[in-house]
Amino acid sequence: MKSKEHTARERARRVIRAVLRESAMSRADLERLLQQADKSKRLNLNDADFRDANFSGMDLRNTDFRFSDLQDAYLQNTNLQNVDFGHANLQYAILDDADLRGADLRDADLQGAEFWRADLRGAKFGANILDCQGFAGAKFTSTALPLLIQHPGWLELKDTVEIDGMSPDEVAAYSGSNTANTAPVSEAKIRTIVRRVMGK
Repeated sequence: MKSKEHTARERARRVIRAVLRESAMSRADLERLLQQADKSKRLNLNDADFRDANFSGMDLRNTDFRFSDLQDAYLQNTNLQNVDFGHANLQYAILDDADLRGADLRDADLQGAEFWRADLRGAKFGANILDCQGFAGAKFTSTALPLLIQHPGWLELKDTVEIDGMSPDEVAAYSGSNTANTAPVSEAKIRTIVRRVMGK
């Protein structure tokens, strides 16, 4: 026998899926449902089909999207703090201006995803960040820098990316270039910058 909490959760998942699939229920009804959810608990929307869904501007913090299909989803200006996207499909999703602080993007498919001006400080990701379309204007913690500089578009984007604790010249120095077009920074200087920023 299913508990009342489990039944309510399943009903909420069905309602959300229906709304996002352009049912008769309005977006306002979905937002009202999300406002009533207990934000201290994780909202379980894992293993669900949200292709082409429009979550723009919503508060989805602490949501569990593990194994969900969010291909081509719109998540602009969305609160996605501490969201678990483990193994989720975010191919070509739009996450511009989203708040992803503390989000877990490890093992998510980020091919073609956009993170323009997104706040990714404290977000967890791996080499999958290299598959994203772009992240100009995004904010990161310094631990992300070794991965970011491997991104194919890094040289074009590095001047717009913010990294906690590093000046733009330090970011450029670490990435092997120099924004001031002066002599290259020595390897010893780069190591000193990295030790200071990483607290080592």
